[in-house]
Amino acid sequence: GREQKSADLYGYGKLMQFLLASVRTEPELTRREAAKCQKVIAGCTGERQRPYERICQVQKDLPEISGTYSSMSSVSFPALSVKIS
Repeated sequence: GREQKSADLYGYGKLMQFLLASVRTEPELTRREAAKCQKVIAGCTGERQRPYERICQVQKDLPEISGTYSSMSSVSFPALSVKIS
C-alpha cells in the first residue's frame, strides 16, 4: 500500500544518491542536471517540504540529459536505469 510506495521511493532516492556519489558519469553532469538530481533525491527521501507520493512525479522531475547515455528501462538518468513497477 501507501507505506510500501514510500519505502520504494525512499530506496530509489538513496540508490540515486549512492550512485551519483560513487560513479563517474561520462559526459559529466552539468550543474543544472546535478541540481535536478539532488532535487529528485530530496523528494524521494522526504527532505523536501513536499516529498513525492508517486513514481510519476519522480519521472517528471528527472533531468532530460543531453549527450550519449545508455538507457535500459523506463526511469533513467546518467549511469543508472531502474524500472519501478
